[in-house]
Amino acid sequence: MGLYSRKELDNGAEIAVWEVTESEEELLSIISIPNEELDELFLTKSGARRREKLAIRALLNTIFEDKVYLGHHDNGSLYSEQPRSYKHYTYRQVCGNHSS
Repeated sequence: MGLYSRKELDNGAEIAVWEVTESEEELLSIISIPNEELDELFLTKSGARRREKLAIRALLNTIFEDKVYLGHHDNGSLYSEQPRSYKHYTYRQVCGNHSS
């Protein structure tokens, strides 16, 4: 489905939700992903987790004009290496928020 909802808040922050209905192949065809991130993605054994990461990348590519680099905490949760905030909430949807 792609970008499901996008809303700018009064404080200038923006919330965007991507509903994940695409296959891995479809997501790979619509995103731009750094080589290091792609290499790490293919080390991920779970297909559901790969789709989730690809949907997060698709959402970030849609929201931001500049490249956004992702890192991950020891527990596996992703974060943006830029000074913007980002979170995902469920397997079916990924959600990002940022403020200027």
